[in-house]
Amino acid sequence: KRAVVQSPRSSPLPSGPAVALKAHRLSSGATVIVRRETAVPLFAIRATWPGGLRLEHPEINGTTALLARTLCRGSEGCSAEQLSQQLDALCGGLSTVPGRSSFSLRAEFLARHFDDAFALFSRVARQPAFDPREVERERGRQLDDIRSRDDRPASVAFELFANDVASNRLPES
Repeated sequence: KRAVVQSPRSSPLPSGPAVALKAHRLSSGATVIVRRETAVPLFAIRATWPGGLRLEHPEINGTTALLARTLCRGSEGCSAEQLSQQLDALCGGLSTVPGRSSFSLRAEFLARHFDDAFALFSRVARQPAFDPREVERERGRQLDDIRSRDDRPASVAFELFANDVASNRLPES
């Protein structure tokens, strides 16, 4: 199922006191949570999906991390450099977070650019470029990171422990 998400037509966002969280269920089943905060003229948005190491089989281990490294490297019809220029023009930024059980795309922008920024965020989330050159470059960096992590015993121990926790293979006491 695909959700149709449209930005509100009011720009900039109205001011007033902060309100409690409000949850909205979309026709796709996705939940949108909104919290208005008027202390600063910014807005932040995050989209989160199930993913991460918990859902990866050993054969595809690292896929979520690679997705995180490449998702913000362009969108359909827009190179990484063009995306970077658009982000600068909208006074904002995009980032990704690969977790152990989820994957998130998040952004922060000046509120006065809400409509254009929301459209850019939606385009990156729904139509990422995954340029093969960008994917291969990030894959190489990820492999370098793995090799350097393996040179640090504390990192190796943490990774082994986290994998055992994720797969419920902890020894019984």
